[in-house]
Amino acid sequence: MIIKKSFLKDVLTLSIFFFSFFNSVSLFISLILLFSLFFDKEIGAIKILNLITFRTVINPGLAVDLSNFEIIKWIAILSASCYLVFSFFKLDNLQRRELTPVLIFIFLFYFYTIISSFIFSSLPTVALFKISSYIIPFFAIIVGIYLTREKIDWMQWLFKVFFLVGFLSVFLIPLPIGYLRNSVGFQGILNHPNLFGIVMVLFFSLTITKYTNKRFQKKIYFYLLEFSIIILIFLSKSRTSFLSVIIILILFFILDSKKNMLYKYLIFLLLLLIFLTYIIMDPTPLESLQSFLYKGQENGNIFFSREQQAAGIIGNFMKNPFFGTGFGVPVTNFRSFAFSFDAVVEPGNLIFAVLSYGGIFGLIFFFMYMLKIIHFNLKNLRKQIYLPLAAILISMGEMVFFSTNNIGVWLYMLIAIYMFYPIENN
Repeated sequence: MIIKKSFLKDVLTLSIFFFSFFNSVSLFISLILLFSLFFDKEIGAIKILNLITFRTVINPGLAVDLSNFEIIKWIAILSASCYLVFSFFKLDNLQRRELTPVLIFIFLFYFYTIISSFIFSSLPTVALFKISSYIIPFFAIIVGIYLTREKIDWMQWLFKVFFLVGFLSVFLIPLPIGYLRNSVGFQGILNHPNLFGIVMVLFFSLTITKYTNKRFQKKIYFYLLEFSIIILIFLSKSRTSFLSVIIILILFFILDSKKNMLYKYLIFLLLLLIFLTYIIMDPTPLESLQSFLYKGQENGNIFFSREQQAAGIIGNFMKNPFFGTGFGVPVTNFRSFAFSFDAVVEPGNLIFAVLSYGGIFGLIFFFMYMLKIIHFNLKNLRKQIYLPLAAILISMGEMVFFSTNNIGVWLYMLIAIYMFYPIENN
């Protein structure tokens, strides 16, 4: 039996990762050892970004917190990102011409946000750091995936990461540690039920994409996996995740070319009939669904928990509707160039966030580069659309799109995979 070198590397990497769980000393050693992945050049740099992301969002009941090593963490993120950005110059002329139009649109958004934040933000230094901490890793992931896509199957690699999250989480379903955050929503091995839910949505979209690209040997594996993911999402009690997966499912139902329209309509009517019959005979499932959506709000307003958050963001937008009030920073009564990690805002919604951060012009620049990304692989849109769609949908309720400090890197991975896969069709 021949053991592949890549398998040994993955085992070693996972060993370093799990070694970081024990205490602060093992965490420090693991973070230092993580830099050894640079020996794998661009592939290693991408893995560093993904492993830092994974380690950041681990359930605190399972592993020591990473917050005491923020400086090392950010050194790892920025060094890996800068390495990948400069790898752009390893591309040949043809590859540069193909990729440059997308990168230019991303840079325009970056340049505009820097200028508007410097002029209008209360905390311009913090705003500059936050937009850079988003754009540089995003730029880096796109360049890195494009450069290494023929050396490693990133779709399969990320699938394994998400599968590991789901698989290990299953063992925590009967245990209190799986509900550590609020004792109600299931968070699995991650640090929040909502986060676990949206990661499962990303997993769901990646699984569908593998299926549409004929990457499952047997359909039964696909159906069982998707059903299991939906159960995990429901256990998380994350409304954003639940609604996102419904939208993705409906789109998959419409676009899946393997079934003719008559067959689709028959399945839809059959499922609807079963659902209605079940509700009429036993109203308990409907009550459970209402409780899930309302999250215990007695006033029956599904958006109650978001109203105050949205009001604050809309208020910031109205203060400067055209240019915004600075990227990812609160509006204060004073202007300071001091830097702090504590300047936090919770925009809650991607569109509201962009409007608040950069105003109407910022939203225009954002849409421009997102449309350019979608257009990059338009010929495979039918098979791949679930990847960028999932990244957008989850950010409508849990705004992680700009957060490299959270799971932003996984969203950028999905977007890059959408752009460059399947390789043979590019």
